[in-house]
Amino acid sequence: MVHEYIRELLKDNKLLNVQSAYDGDEAKHLIEEAYLKNTPFDFVFLDWNMENTDGIDVLRFFRAQPKYDNMVFVMLTAESERSAVLEAIQAGITAYLVKPVTKATLLKKVHEIYKLMTDRQKLHPPQRS
Repeated sequence: MVHEYIRELLKDNKLLNVQSAYDGDEAKHLIEEAYLKNTPFDFVFLDWNMENTDGIDVLRFFRAQPKYDNMVFVMLTAESERSAVLEAIQAGITAYLVKPVTKATLLKKVHEIYKLMTDRQKLHPPQRS
């Protein structure tokens, strides 16, 4: 399965907290649970075509909650139509990759996002209480 390939690729590249969900509902549960345990995911990879709740609806669910504003969501999907990409951008996707994706492309995108996150933290350091 594609999600298992991606999970193993990320683990092999030192991303330690890597989990996969069977469907959109399980993804929502895992993301919320990780946040509540104060161990939020660095990246959330969604597929547009997920069972039960699709990826775009999972994205909208979290983007509607300000506490998830800084969470990185990557749409990794076969949906390549311009209208789908624009819809994801409007919903607040961080990055959009069309399958099939090569290992090199995926890792390049992960590194680009990490750099962006690091630069953002330098510009806007967390507020201390």
